[in-house]
Amino acid sequence: MNSLNNKGQESAPFELLIAVIIMGFVIFVGMHAMGQLKTEQCEGQIEKMLEDFKTKLEITVNNRSPQNINFSLPACYSSNTETIEITEHGDARLCAAYCGAAKDYCLLLRYTGPAFSIRSCLNISPGTAFPGPGGSDTKCPAELEDFPDASLVELRNPAGFPEGRYLFINKTSGLDAFPTVCAYKK
Repeated sequence: MNSLNNKGQESAPFELLIAVIIMGFVIFVGMHAMGQLKTEQCEGQIEKMLEDFKTKLEITVNNRSPQNINFSLPACYSSNTETIEITEHGDARLCAAYCGAAKDYCLLLRYTGPAFSIRSCLNISPGTAFPGPGGSDTKCPAELEDFPDASLVELRNPAGFPEGRYLFINKTSGLDAFPTVCAYKK
């Protein structure tokens, strides 16, 4: 009878060691899953913010209705490593892939970050003008009285454009071949 109790005491440390290893593995897997969920949540927030920006810009161009948007990305990544830009593409295959239609030219709204990038088709004319400060286009004054402390921003800047509160105004006249949109940022 005494020998049975000794065997049970000898195996207890090994059972405890196995339990600790299994618990450590479960905690590791759980932490990894939580990190992955946080990353996916962040990417979803970025996609939503870009979709909102895209929608407001399309409404301004297509409906000639001024639009406001507070455009700020979630702080998942360093803002120094993120760029947001509007790019023109002349590749029919690329345009068809993102715009769902055969187009020779298209505009894409592109987010590039440290972990992933997103492209989304802007359903506006590729000839749309986004005059910037100091340009020769007089349709877009450098400042607006109705939107104080705001400045004119060129959205098609190759360096991208910054986050902020935006006001989009369509300044297209009846004689213009392509739309002109003034983008003001606070």
